[in-house]
Amino acid sequence: MTRYENMSVTAAVDRAGDLLWCPTPGCGYAFVFGDSKFDCPMCTKIYCLACRVEYHEDKTCKEFSARRDGELRLRRISTIENELYIADSTFRTLSKEFKKEKSFFKSILGKN
Repeated sequence: MTRYENMSVTAAVDRAGDLLWCPTPGCGYAFVFGDSKFDCPMCTKIYCLACRVEYHEDKTCKEFSARRDGELRLRRISTIENELYIADSTFRTLSKEFKKEKSFFKSILGKN
């Protein structure tokens, strides 16, 4: 297909109300929207078109979304806990180093 033909096809699919592109980046497969479960014959991925994610077998969109949101929340909490641990460790290390340097300078100045 020439560049012009490719642009024409892309524009036609984008304008058509019942045509969609496969959600996989770079796939380029256009299809007529029907069922919410889409099995792409080109890239072989399966999507839930209702929530635009990979297909979630045996779960409603609401159940899947709630689970995914819960997992994201847990990951964020874990990240925050790790950052707090690192900050606390850094503070403790710097405090110890400060005390050592303070003692060192006091000994030099004779202010024990």
